[in-house]
Amino acid sequence: SEETCVPDECDVCNGPGKYLCCDGSQSCNPEDCPRSMPVSVCIALDESGSVCKDDGPDCPNWNVHTKGFAKKLIQGIDGVSDAQFAVVSFARKIDLDQGLSDAESAIQTINALEYRDGWTNTQGAIEACRKELENAPDDHLTYLVLVTDGFPTVDKDNNIGHNCNSCIYQAEDEATIAKEDAGIKIISVGVRTSLYNPAVLETLASGDPSNGEPKLFFDVTDFDELDNTIEDVNRVTNICQNDAASA
Repeated sequence: SEETCVPDECDVCNGPGKYLCCDGSQSCNPEDCPRSMPVSVCIALDESGSVCKDDGPDCPNWNVHTKGFAKKLIQGIDGVSDAQFAVVSFARKIDLDQGLSDAESAIQTINALEYRDGWTNTQGAIEACRKELENAPDDHLTYLVLVTDGFPTVDKDNNIGHNCNSCIYQAEDEATIAKEDAGIKIISVGVRTSLYNPAVLETLASGDPSNGEPKLFFDVTDFDELDNTIEDVNRVTNICQNDAASA
């Protein structure tokens, strides 16, 4: 079925709205923006049971809000930089749905994703993104955008549960490997449902407040507010080429 056309503020069908430029300005035409550093971004989307548990028919939390967030995020980043994207979906099992590729391929992949239900294999999602981002070109900055409403409930030995300490520790270990060994910046985007644990998501995110680096952790009260974080995430990923050269 064809996607319904919802014009954005620039009158583009299902567009991302105004592009956030790396200098902080905004424009309907990305060509007006200074060029950002090239990036490779892996987007990990939580499709565990809590996402659709209390939602209505056809689960708009997943099919409208989560997918819509991911697609608009990709459009906004792609418009201002040479970018490529990977897509990982995770419940109990992990799927690398799309390896690093162009924006259009990633968006088509997201459109085709079907909700699966299950536990929350956060450590597996981080590991899958890290391994895929190892294929990024050497001149690309690398980012992992983790979108989840819960906390880790699956570990590497397939133990499961809402009181699974190993699930949390392994997710934190995988995040440390990605951040410190692979040089990936992790951006965590949380949705405050009944199983939400902001402390874990904040730990997974990049940033060190003690050194003046804010945590790259953003959260919202419900799935229909996910789009409110797009500008925050874009601001993190959009670094002007001239700024990087002079740093």
